[in-house]
Amino acid sequence: MTKIIKHFIALILVFGAAFNINAQTPEERGLEIAKEADHRDNGYQDMMAQLTMELRNKQGDVSIRQVRVN
Repeated sequence: MTKIIKHFIALILVFGAAFNINAQTPEERGLEIAKEADHRDNGYQDMMAQLTMELRNKQGDVSIRQVRVN
């Protein structure tokens, strides 16, 4: 039984090392993330916002304000 466990652990270590050939340091991974974020940052190309506010005073009167940004 222990022989099977030893072989299983050895296989896990071999396959684990094989799959981590391209392992990165935290610094390399951080640089990769920053480059990807910079690449994806295209700014706002097409944006629209519409807002409606209901303002109520102590007497219960309501004023409605609408804002639209293109």
